[in-house]
Amino acid sequence: MLKQDYLVRMFSDFARAIRLAVERSRGKDPDPDGTAEMLELQLDAAIDMDSSLLLNLAPESVASVLQVSGTDPRLVEYICRTLLLESRVLMDAGKEELSDLREDQAFAVAEAFGLQLDAHSISAEGFEELFDDTFPEDYQELRDDALPEDCQE
Repeated sequence: MLKQDYLVRMFSDFARAIRLAVERSRGKDPDPDGTAEMLELQLDAAIDMDSSLLLNLAPESVASVLQVSGTDPRLVEYICRTLLLESRVLMDAGKEELSDLREDQAFAVAEAFGLQLDAHSISAEGFEELFDDTFPEDYQELRDDALPEDCQE
């Protein structure tokens, strides 16, 4: 039960960070640098290490570190989608090289863990599907609080 509560808290934290990233990117005054930093802070919490060190590694090395570090496999899909979302945010900021690295890291991690990742993965519908799949039924209120408004039923 304690581990499930921990995972649900992590899912909820990721969902909130994703919601804020989507809102910031659509907002009146988008802040891609701040949004990318916020997403990396969420990665820090999930991987229990300084993401700035991890995210400077080659894509395959990031995947290897996550495999040997004991990162809960149920969090890996959130990590992949967060990396891919950050890639889009960085592209909007004109940081093409870093954007390409994040995208490559996202796909390398997804491949290493046998996950499917594509443009749909970071769409509103894709996030809604992920949240539906990962939040236990008795945590749906927490899920709804974390979802972007355009994803809620």
